[in-house]
Amino acid sequence: SALCSLLLACVPDVAAQTTAPSLARARDLYLAADYDGALATLAELRAGSPEYVEGTTYRVFCLLALGRTPEATREIEAIVAADPFYVPSESMASPRILEVFRATRRAVLPAVGRREYDRAKAAFDRRDPASTALFESVLRLLADPDFDSPLARDMRVRRIEVR
Repeated sequence: SALCSLLLACVPDVAAQTTAPSLARARDLYLAADYDGALATLAELRAGSPEYVEGTTYRVFCLLALGRTPEATREIEAIVAADPFYVPSESMASPRILEVFRATRRAVLPAVGRREYDRAKAAFDRRDPASTALFESVLRLLADPDFDSPLARDMRVRRIEVR
């Protein structure tokens, strides 16, 4: 189909990168349009592993190619929870996939922002020196154009008032 061709044309050459064997195998299956095979291979990925975000991104690509948008949305939510700053590059994904990713990310970022703020505040209350880096991460989230919600606007106003 046209979507499959577009998806294949937009996949980066990860073979040149160092990847886990299961991720490389999943990529090969994806490129061969064996989406179910790629999904089965990617089922082995564990949250927190170095290849989790990239592997889950391929899961999203496969799920969207199979028309399983609700599942793809849940996978995008997992990616944003693991790395709120991650967005596939335009060279990696088609405009349609990027729009699904960004729309889901926009919906999830307020909860992630609240979680990150709560973590930073708890660290600050414990006088943990790591709180500085955590608050810097919150500030980066606030600057993200996809993080546009009443919570983000409120946090931005409070930031201005504190300074």
